[in-house]
Amino acid sequence: MILSVTSEFVCLIFGDPALAERETPFGMTYGEMADYLIDRAVNHAVLAFECDWREDLGVYVNRPGSYNYSGEAKAYSLPHNQYLVMAVTMMNFAKVSPEHRDECLDRAEKMLTVFKKSITYYPYVGVISWNYHDPQYEEDYPERIEDYSHGMLDVRAAVAGYESGLVFSLED
Repeated sequence: MILSVTSEFVCLIFGDPALAERETPFGMTYGEMADYLIDRAVNHAVLAFECDWREDLGVYVNRPGSYNYSGEAKAYSLPHNQYLVMAVTMMNFAKVSPEHRDECLDRAEKMLTVFKKSITYYPYVGVISWNYHDPQYEEDYPERIEDYSHGMLDVRAAVAGYESGLVFSLED
């Protein structure tokens, strides 16, 4: 969540050249601060979670010793809202970090694809639904329909995916 907000802040700064040139109270411009935040986030914080990425599943996981939930007894894939916040973060950093653009968009696309497959469409009544968590490899996980508050994080990711040209269409 912190990285997501950071990525939105950086996009805001780079979206306004006048803001990027303004001095911060810390003796640097907002543009310089944005560059620093990109470096710290993309080259350090995101990389800290590489050990939790499962390429074969297309999502991040919790595992014993994970940065997500240290001390968990067994590994499992993150709930949609948790990995989708990282997908939004990756899409935002792709906009402002050209050297990481392709890898960020590739990762976000994989997560969005997993999420889209979990959505059930009911076209005759105009409803869609999905579960809070659709485990990618665990067994015996209780199904629970997504709630409104967590669902907003999921919807935000789908909209960001559409805006970035990834996975979701206007019809979706």
